[in-house]
Amino acid sequence: MKEAVAGHEKSASRSKKFIAYMFGDAAWTLLIGLGLYRLEGLTAANGAPALAGFVSLLLSMVLVKGFVSVMYIGSQAALDKYVRVAALAVGKDPPPPEEPPK
Repeated sequence: MKEAVAGHEKSASRSKKFIAYMFGDAAWTLLIGLGLYRLEGLTAANGAPALAGFVSLLLSMVLVKGFVSVMYIGSQAALDKYVRVAALAVGKDPPPPEEPPK
């Protein structure tokens, strides 16, 4: 039974959702990297409120990236479990019908 289930699974590199997630993750990483580069250019001479606002923006970007990553991994794990249970259920014989009480 495991061979039948394994034969229908495709690699992650062929999954459209995974490729889309990787592009999104790369974009968030690039934005955070650019933000850190820009943060290096900000000094106290530019004003503490501007610096504090920028740090808050970077923090929120990191939190969103982490949240999206965790939700993607969690949803993929739940989907994999659902598919495996469904495949196992299809392979089993249905239980015999119960006889009505006499």
